[in-house]
Amino acid sequence: MTTVMWESQFGPSHEGRAAAVLDDGSEPKPALFDAGSSADMYQTSDWWVYDGTLGTPRACALRAACSCGWRGEKQFTIDWEHIDPDAPDDYDVRGPYDAWKRHVDVVERPTVPLPTDVQGLLEQVQQRLTALAEDAPLAALRASRPWRKLSPRRGGAPRSGSGRTSRTGAPSPRNSA
Repeated sequence: MTTVMWESQFGPSHEGRAAAVLDDGSEPKPALFDAGSSADMYQTSDWWVYDGTLGTPRACALRAACSCGWRGEKQFTIDWEHIDPDAPDDYDVRGPYDAWKRHVDVVERPTVPLPTDVQGLLEQVQQRLTALAEDAPLAALRASRPWRKLSPRRGGAPRSGSGRTSRTGAPSPRNSA
């Protein structure tokens, strides 16, 4: 099953996604598509397949969903008129992403405590880099290079399988098989 997921530092236990929501508030079952004469069926829960075509129900909203089972309470109405069927990952899913990110932040707080002095130093570096980015963006990029080398590419904004970013500025999810 291929599903578009957002990554966190917690790996598969806290991957997020924008989940389709039906009129009754439930999430649809994974959609199955017959890809031909094979016995295998393509299965997905990507929100954009629930557009009311090809035997799928039509979703009315999105909400944040996490692989741990958590679901966001807030629903975000889908405006099907503004979804490009050839690039549904360009649709603005910042609402569900931000809700999932808040969930991951809540999970992270008690599980990864930092010493107070380290937390203070990191906050100082963040404040200084933010100010530097406004005054000298290239210098800020250069100053952040050692930090990028230290951290594995797990957290942060999701990436799409195609490497494209959303035209709306929303994070583009990555494809995970």
